[in-house]
Amino acid sequence: MLKVTLGILLCFLLFRLAAFAYTEEDVDYYERLLKTSFKKSQTYQLHRSATKYRALRNSPPKVFGDYDFVVIGAGSTGAVIARSLSDVPDWKVLVIEAGEWGNNLTSVTSSAYKITVMSDYNWGYYSIPQNNTCLGFEGNRCPHPRGRGVGGSSLLNALIYIRGNRKDFDIWCRDGNPGWCYKDILPIYLRQENYRHTDPESPFEPAYHNYSGPLWVEQPMPRHFHHKIFLKANEEMGYKIRDVNGIEQIGAMPFQVNTKKGTRQDSGTAFLKPVAQRKNLKVMTDSLATKILFDGKRATGVLFLNKGILYKVNVKKEVVVSAGAINSPQLLLLSGIGPKKHLEEHNIEVIEDLPVGESFSDHLQVHGLVFSSNVSEPIKTLRESIKDFLGTGTGDLAEAVPTQAVGYYKTKLAKIDDYPDLEISFQDTNETADALTKYYNWKSNISYYTAGINAASSFQLFATPLHTKSLGYVRLRSSNPLEYPDIDPNILSDPEGHDFDLVYEGIQFVLNLTNQEAFKKINTKFEQKPLPQCSKFTFMTKDYWKCASKFIVNHNNHPVSTCKMGPDRKKHVVDHTLKVHGIKNVRVADASVIPLSTSAHINAICYMIGGKGGDMIKRTWKKKLSSG
Repeated sequence: MLKVTLGILLCFLLFRLAAFAYTEEDVDYYERLLKTSFKKSQTYQLHRSATKYRALRNSPPKVFGDYDFVVIGAGSTGAVIARSLSDVPDWKVLVIEAGEWGNNLTSVTSSAYKITVMSDYNWGYYSIPQNNTCLGFEGNRCPHPRGRGVGGSSLLNALIYIRGNRKDFDIWCRDGNPGWCYKDILPIYLRQENYRHTDPESPFEPAYHNYSGPLWVEQPMPRHFHHKIFLKANEEMGYKIRDVNGIEQIGAMPFQVNTKKGTRQDSGTAFLKPVAQRKNLKVMTDSLATKILFDGKRATGVLFLNKGILYKVNVKKEVVVSAGAINSPQLLLLSGIGPKKHLEEHNIEVIEDLPVGESFSDHLQVHGLVFSSNVSEPIKTLRESIKDFLGTGTGDLAEAVPTQAVGYYKTKLAKIDDYPDLEISFQDTNETADALTKYYNWKSNISYYTAGINAASSFQLFATPLHTKSLGYVRLRSSNPLEYPDIDPNILSDPEGHDFDLVYEGIQFVLNLTNQEAFKKINTKFEQKPLPQCSKFTFMTKDYWKCASKFIVNHNNHPVSTCKMGPDRKKHVVDHTLKVHGIKNVRVADASVIPLSTSAHINAICYMIGGKGGDMIKRTWKKKLSSG
C-alpha cells in the first residue's frame, strides 16, 4: 500500500513539474483578453429582469419536438444529470439553459470574481431590503450571485471542493430520506473525482479519493507564506492538518479545488462538454424555461423562450428541474406547484399545494476581519502571471481568489460530537476581487471602516457559521416569468439568537487564532476600525459585534432547501427519489433539495446529487422497460 501511495505521489509531482507549451502570442492574447474584459466589467450593467428573453410576437408556441427527458438548467447538477441520461443511446435528452457555454475567459480561474461576476454569466440577483443584516450594502440588499450559463454557479464560484461531514448525510438519511447516508453517497463522490495531488506537503487520504473521474481536483500552488502561518497557528491551537475530505473533518487543510492544470473546471467543462456531440443530446443555450405544462398531475411539456420565439417541447418520460435554489422554485411556482395561497394571489392555477420556495437557508460570512503583518507576499505583473498560468497552471490566475486554506471547528454551541459548526477560511488581500466588490455594492461609509488595509502584507480571515437556524424564502413577484423573484434570506433572524451567537464565536475564534505564536512572529495586527453606527458600544465587545453584524454579515452564497427533500408534503417538496410530491414525472435535482445546512460548501454536494439523480432515473425507467 505504501509503494502504491508513493507511486501516486511521484506521478502527480512529475505531472505538476511538467511545463505546458505556450508562445508569446498566447501571452499577448490572454493579456488583451483579460485587460479588455476587466474594462468591460467595470461599466457592465446588471440585468434587473429576464426581459432579454421576451417573445417578439404574441403567438401560439412553436412545437420544438419530442424528447424523453428535458433537463432545465445546465449548472452544477443539471450538467451531470444530462450527461448521465444521455449515456443511454435510445433516450433523447434536451437541456434548456438560460446562459451560454463558457469560453477562454471563464477558463481563467481567477476571472470569476475579478471579471465574470459582472457579466451576462451572472443573473445579478439581489434580495429584498433587509432589516437584520446586509445593512452595509446599498439599499440594504444582500447580493446573490448565481451563475447563468453551461456550468451554472460553478462558472462564478471559488471552485472549493469539500464534500461535507459524514453526519450531514447520515442526518439527511435519518430524517426520512433513505439512500442519502454517507455510505450511500461516498461512492458517487469517488466515481466523479479525478484527484491530482499537486501540493506534496498537503495531507491526503488515498482511500477517500479517485484518480480517473471527469471532475478534476487539485490544490492551488505555490503556497502563500501567510497560508503556511495559518496552518501553523492551527497546529498551535491543537488542530490537526488533515484531508477534510477524508475520514474526519475537524481540523485545517490547504484547499482542494476544481481546476485542471490551473484552469477552471466548471460543470459544463468537466461533465457536459466532453459528451456534447452525442446525437441523442441537445443543449439549447440562451433559452429560458417559463412553464411546465401538465395534464392532471403529469407533465406533458415545457415552454421556453429562445431568440424571441416561444417554443413548446413535448416530454415523454420526465422533466428534471435543475435551475438552482432560486430559479427552480420560481419555475415550479410559475407552473402551479407551490403554496396554494401564494399561487392564487398571482392567479396561477394550483396543480399541487406544496411549500415551494420556503425554508431558504444559507451559511453566513463575516466580512472585515482584516489583519496586517510584516511579511509581504510577492506581487507579479499580469504578464508574469499569464506565463505562470499557461506554463505550469499555477499562480494568481490559477486561483479563483487568493484563498488557499480552510479549517473546520466545533464551538461550544455545537450539540453533536465531531460535527463542526464553524468554518474559517484564509485569504491574502494583495489581489482585489474587483468585479465581486463592485457587484456587492458596499456603502462607502461601511467599506472604509471594514476594509482595513489592502496591501501585500495584509490578509483576512472569513468566519462562516454553519448549521444556521434562520430561514427565508423565494417567492414570485408576479406571474410574469420574465420578472425576477423576491429573495428574502432573512439571516440572523432566528428567535433564539443562535446564529448571532455563532457569528460571535467565529469572530472570537479568529482573534484567538491570530494571537498564536505563529502570527505573533510576523507582527499580526487587527486592522478593522470601529463602525460609527455602533459607537455607543465599546469596540470589540459582544454588544459591539451584535450591532456591527447587521452591517458586515451576509450569506455565503450557499443557498439550499427551497425545494426541500423529505417525506412530509406539508414541509417538503420532493421525496428521497427527487420526485415532486403528488406529481408523476417531475423531479428537482440541485441545491434546492438539500434539506439541512451542511458542514461544507455545496458545489461538490450538487455534483453528487446529479450523479445520484441520474442513477435513480435510469433505474426507474429501466425497470419500467423490463416490466413492460
